[in-house]
Amino acid sequence: MGHDASSTRATSDLDRWIRGEFTELNTRLEELYFAEKAIILHGRADVADLVRTLVRDGGSLVAKVAERRELPADPGARYELRAATVQGTTETMTTTART
Repeated sequence: MGHDASSTRATSDLDRWIRGEFTELNTRLEELYFAEKAIILHGRADVADLVRTLVRDGGSLVAKVAERRELPADPGARYELRAATVQGTTETMTTTART
């Protein structure tokens, strides 16, 4: 697979993940935070597990896009990276598509 094809695939894979698994995981996290009426949930293995899944899966996909230095041409379709704090330490990035 050539550079252009692999770049396109990296972006497509990230986009598909954001619209699918990321959305599901992020919704589960938001529901936990909302239920506890808290911004940070300390000592919660369930929260830490969800965050680790986001870091692992999203991080590898973001890394592939970053390696290829590829972003969608349309600025409205680009991605924003945000740090998330878990148990007082920054250990993850959350990726959201702007529309």
